[in-house]
Amino acid sequence: MKRISIIVALVMTAALLSLYAFDVGAFPVYNGGGNNCVVCHPGFENLGPLHDLHSQMTNNCFLCHTDLGDDPSTTSSGDPEGHGCRGCHGVDNGTSLGWGAGLRAHHLAEGETLCASCHPNDPVPSPEDTLPVYYSRTDVNVTDPCQSTPAPPGEDFDASGRGLDNDGDLLFDMADPDCQVAQTEPDISVTPSSINFGTVAPGSTANADVTIANNGTADLTVSSLSVDDKVNFILDLESSTCQGTGPATITVDLDGAQAGTASTGTGSGTVTYDIPTSTLSWDISFSGLTGPVTVTHFHGPAIPGQSAGVEVDIGAISGLISPLQGQATLTTAQEADFFSGLWYVNIHTAANPAGEIRGQVSGDVSGTLVIAPLSSCATNVVFTPQTTDQVDATLTVDSDDPDTPSATVSLTGNVPAPPPGGGGGGGCAIVGSKAPILQGAGAFILLLLIGGWYVVRRRKK
Repeated sequence: MKRISIIVALVMTAALLSLYAFDVGAFPVYNGGGNNCVVCHPGFENLGPLHDLHSQMTNNCFLCHTDLGDDPSTTSSGDPEGHGCRGCHGVDNGTSLGWGAGLRAHHLAEGETLCASCHPNDPVPSPEDTLPVYYSRTDVNVTDPCQSTPAPPGEDFDASGRGLDNDGDLLFDMADPDCQVAQTEPDISVTPSSINFGTVAPGSTANADVTIANNGTADLTVSSLSVDDKVNFILDLESSTCQGTGPATITVDLDGAQAGTASTGTGSGTVTYDIPTSTLSWDISFSGLTGPVTVTHFHGPAIPGQSAGVEVDIGAISGLISPLQGQATLTTAQEADFFSGLWYVNIHTAANPAGEIRGQVSGDVSGTLVIAPLSSCATNVVFTPQTTDQVDATLTVDSDDPDTPSATVSLTGNVPAPPPGGGGGGGCAIVGSKAPILQGAGAFILLLLIGGWYVVRRRKK
């Protein structure tokens, strides 16, 4: 009886040990008699579709097989730790149990608890963007754990569009935040979006600041500031806190209207100033004048519509034939007036000795202005009305912001209405000019009367 009891006990122990052994060695190979991985992933059997997909990843059969045609190991297949299935579906996170932790976490998240029953203390899987050990091999075509298509080099070999979940959070490839590299780009903000300068008399000015801010995570590079009305608005760069790097180039347009003449001549060009060397250079062309150029200058300081003395004799340096090209060195005071927008180019002729065509050197500047992330600077816009009507213009700021390459500010200004009686200021000037004439005539008549009275009186005597 005792012998039978001992035999029964041994059989039961063997049975329990066999069960334990199955759990400990759960799914060590792919098929395992039809009870292992093949239950959920049958596509490898008989060189099926899953086998074909894996054949596209590598032509080295021994990354999965120890011998051709064997039931491949899911662990190492005789290769270093981490190979087998885990060569592509697992990464080394620095611990002995780290291999395959992501693969097991994926199975658990999908509802398969068998892996977790043997690996209850798995470390936290390495993030999705960690390179699996096979991906660094030259005989493996898959190279990016975050790329799904195209495959290869991506992981979407089943054409699902998802790729793989290597860290077990059920987020595949680029859908996983681990693969979403933070975008670093500039983000421009220009305020205010509109400016109303109010009512300003011709010859007077009004100014306002425009703030250029970078709300992004990378440097913002501003390439140009321009106003589409360079007669009624100028840019005062001298008062600006936006300090560019490298030369600043300003586009200048010349015509008879700015010079106060009826000339149909025109001119255009660029004026560049290099701050480190204090060097001003120019390239100006013109045509359609009434005759040969007599002299041509940079004048300043003056706003549009006003006159000022000569700052640089262009003709003495560049000659008098279009195009005018040359350079000069400015003083500190000249540099300040130049960047304040108070210089103008004046081209003189015999028919118009005070200047036939003219152009303000302001309103359209290009260069390199770099604004660091979460920083800002301000530039100053000046309203210099030359008309009796409402003036509308647009300030444009061009930058490398990929979403808003051109930001704009609307500019508006007004001038006082002319006084009753018509003629504006001119009417007052006409009345004032006649008064001395009338006063002189009255005095002359009075002198004649006094003279006649004196003559008559003398004759009576």
